[in-house]
Amino acid sequence: MDHRRGHSDRRDDPRREGSSFGGREHDYSNRNPPPHPQQSGYHGGDRREERSHHDPRDFGGDRRDYGGDRRERDDRRDHGRRDDRRDDRRDDRREDRRDHGNYRGGDRDSRDRGGDRMSGGRGGYGGDRGGDRGGRGGFDRGGRGRGGFGGGRGGRLPPPPELPSDRMVTLMTNFFRVDVSDYPTERITQYEVVIVNCFKDLLKRDQIDVRRELIATLSKNFGGKFAYDGTSLLFTLVPVTREKALEYEPKPEFFRKGEDREDKTPLQTRQMITATESDPETIHLQMRSSIDRRVYRVMLRKVEYNAESFSHVLQVATSFGMAINGGRDVMVRGPCIFRTDQRQNLGDGGVVRSSGIYAPPKQLYTGTFQSFRRTLLGAILNVDLTYYVSTWSGSLMEYIAFALDKRISPSDFKDPHFQNRISEVVRGLKVFTVYNKRQYKIDEIVWFKNANDTFTKDDKEISFADYLRNSYGLNVQNRDYPLIKTQQKEKQKERNPNGTLLVLEYAIVVDSQFATKRDLEDNERRQMIDLTRVDPMVRFSDIQVKSQALSSAVEGFNVRMQRDPIQIKANVLKPRELLWGERGRNRTTTPDLDRTPGWNLRDVQFENVIGAPEGGLPWCLFVFDEARSDDINEFIRTVGKVSENAGLKLAREPTNGACKVSASERNYYQGSDYVRRIRQLVDKNIRVAFSLVLLPDKDPARYKAIKHETDVVLGLLTKCMAMTEPKKWRDMSIIGNTMASVNARLGGRNWSTNPNQFPLHLKSADPIRMCVMGLDICHGKTKSFGSEETPSVIALTASRDHLFTKYVVAMSKQSPKQEVVTDAMSSLVTSVLTKFQNLNRFLPTHILFYRDGVGEGQYEKVKTFEVEKIAQTLRLFYKDERFEPKLTFVVCQKRHHLRAARVESGGSADLLYNPPVGTSVSNDIVDAENVNFYLWAHKALQGTAKPTHYQVLQDDMNWEKDKLIEHTFCLTHLHQGATKSVSVPAPVIYAHKAAYRGYAYFEDSLQPHQNVIDSNFMA
Repeated sequence: MDHRRGHSDRRDDPRREGSSFGGREHDYSNRNPPPHPQQSGYHGGDRREERSHHDPRDFGGDRRDYGGDRRERDDRRDHGRRDDRRDDRRDDRREDRRDHGNYRGGDRDSRDRGGDRMSGGRGGYGGDRGGDRGGRGGFDRGGRGRGGFGGGRGGRLPPPPELPSDRMVTLMTNFFRVDVSDYPTERITQYEVVIVNCFKDLLKRDQIDVRRELIATLSKNFGGKFAYDGTSLLFTLVPVTREKALEYEPKPEFFRKGEDREDKTPLQTRQMITATESDPETIHLQMRSSIDRRVYRVMLRKVEYNAESFSHVLQVATSFGMAINGGRDVMVRGPCIFRTDQRQNLGDGGVVRSSGIYAPPKQLYTGTFQSFRRTLLGAILNVDLTYYVSTWSGSLMEYIAFALDKRISPSDFKDPHFQNRISEVVRGLKVFTVYNKRQYKIDEIVWFKNANDTFTKDDKEISFADYLRNSYGLNVQNRDYPLIKTQQKEKQKERNPNGTLLVLEYAIVVDSQFATKRDLEDNERRQMIDLTRVDPMVRFSDIQVKSQALSSAVEGFNVRMQRDPIQIKANVLKPRELLWGERGRNRTTTPDLDRTPGWNLRDVQFENVIGAPEGGLPWCLFVFDEARSDDINEFIRTVGKVSENAGLKLAREPTNGACKVSASERNYYQGSDYVRRIRQLVDKNIRVAFSLVLLPDKDPARYKAIKHETDVVLGLLTKCMAMTEPKKWRDMSIIGNTMASVNARLGGRNWSTNPNQFPLHLKSADPIRMCVMGLDICHGKTKSFGSEETPSVIALTASRDHLFTKYVVAMSKQSPKQEVVTDAMSSLVTSVLTKFQNLNRFLPTHILFYRDGVGEGQYEKVKTFEVEKIAQTLRLFYKDERFEPKLTFVVCQKRHHLRAARVESGGSADLLYNPPVGTSVSNDIVDAENVNFYLWAHKALQGTAKPTHYQVLQDDMNWEKDKLIEHTFCLTHLHQGATKSVSVPAPVIYAHKAAYRGYAYFEDSLQPHQNVIDSNFMA
């Protein structure tokens, strides 16, 4: 056995997920403990610390949406050789750079738009991290088109030059022209593929490597021009004829082995196999896999080919070509292609928790995203970098023990709080069982059943423990441990309502699963962000290298891809003018967001603040008990100073005198000391305008308990801050952002944009009463303990003033994981229009509706269910009016892979910078089907900036595209909790924050307390 990953004698190990054929396997027969003196208890299998010797050339990439910058690391460091002081200084510098552009000090979540997730957070994995890091420099690859990208790897890029007078810049994109003039549409044959074993069972989902290997063998013997999607679709340029298939003719007795075997195949699947098998046009082949040495029957049935699906054929051809050419080192996951030989360990060679429990290092995989598209320029290939972090493989008991930092005993499984924590850790994990080698996905833990319980087998009752001993010779050591229930599809639930139950002791966590945020330690998360933060110089160099491998994969289909990426001209919008002070009369500013990360609150006053009694607005403060008195006093002084400068009059001291709260209690599900202290304040009839709640960390359970109590039960406006860094106690920038959010929640207006810069405004001859709306959905990621899966929450926000700075909100629930709004749309629109009318005494004549969170494949559903439902609701609501409102419906899309960089001459080679704030693209590379455009509205401080893609699905206003872009850009300046322009319009951010906040309201009512919902609580 070779313990290096990817080299093994075994060929049929099921714990490798989604790989190409060949696979990576682990030997679990000899499980030696890792060489660490503290290690005891459960440990993470036989994965050894890897000795990584990486090419000094930087790699970079993007997992979903991070951009990244990969630096050479030496993974051979011992656990105790970390220089903490150096890391702290580096982290402080990094945080200083991020203060102005990542919502430091405001309420935001893991995306840049996020909910009220405690101020100052880094923002989790994704969001708009992008941006130029201030000169990591590029390098000259040489011999490539225009001479490569300039700059030295160790040097710093000079600042970008001033914009030209016409404000037009040249952008290099990650799109490549594709010549499909010789694409052989008439010669392509499409087949439906069915591969079964001798029992007529379809190959399991995790046997994709076997399926690809069988079709690759056919491709080699039949001419090599095959494209197989890994499941059921095959496209060929060389038809598979019966004459050519004679050498694979199956033997008549192939299926005889299964005649007496109980058939557990679902009825629909069995009917499909029978229909394919009995079709006289089906071609039957019998083949042996070199992976597991088993014989399979491959059935190919010709189906009609859709000539319009050329992009799908090419994408399948690319993935299939990369998989069969890369062999064991390639993993294909949808449009993403990863190489197992391009991965790095995270952390310092594994992690040892305080309890001594050890886990091997998680790994960061480098990959390539590829997608063929039709644009105004014609067919293009979109190539981008993509990363993912894999979990480690080991027994499920080890995984739980490490995640909870606790040696597990049988009594722990009887503790309700411990049960909740285990459920959160394991739900959704993929595991396989050592006895039948099958892979499952965990649905929940069945706490009231254990290995002593029985089930029916061959009309007899037998316990789980006895079944494993009799059938597999395995003795269950811990019979009191609960059983695992696996996830099922709806049709499987009909056949087996109780689900499949597994013995926890013999469940192994599948390797190479996508790691979630909860799986990463702080140092692993920091290193992952460092390694995946790519500035434009590095990113486009790597993209150009990876694009050449993709080009060769589709040459067999007579498709040629240009070597150099597409360059286009783009317009940069002028900066917006901001109004400050009383009704904007005191001061106006025009921040150059391309030169500065945002606007500063030190020298300006809020445009509108709530009236205060003599002595200032009363407020209260709750602080965790471990906070130092000096820090608390400095925080109170800074709050007072910042508020006074901004024109917000507060009481000098909090009403409750900085109430200290115990933060050590962990049972947040039943309430915490924070909740009790806040409740005592209200019980004493102490009236305050708002409360600041300072937390020691970002624990979501504590946050949910606090928000539920204050927003739903008590109706008290609260602002949570996670004091995770020393500077948050006294930094005026962070606290200034916090007080801006507080003022907006109290009903004030911090700033506005000059209304004359909106293309449509109230000063026109025919007054336009416009309402801007935003809608987003947050989906439940886990189930609540003892309940069904949490429903999705929909939030719709609508502006209630002509400056688009104040909003009303309506929320509703719908089925879990359902993205398109169906039944709730009418009630949501009616609710916000009623509130608009009550506040303004009129109804809007124009409605500009921004919809977030919709993928490209859902546009038609959104048109059918959402746009049409809104139109019907408006006709009904306006039936007594003399006019019908005009609706423009725009989808905001952040999950795309366009990247672009500003190109400037650097002498012998080009220099690449992030596009300036306000850059828009509405021609050439936009989609050919709908009216759409890209807009870089935000300043990206690090990595490569990503624009928002806007798709117009309905336009009753007949907007000129340039005016719609201008209007959208203005709206990105109006998020009252962020001192910068943001990536999407303010109503969309507010909708996302309101939807996320809805999870704190499940226990009693989805709607918050009237005191809260009447405020701009999303700010």
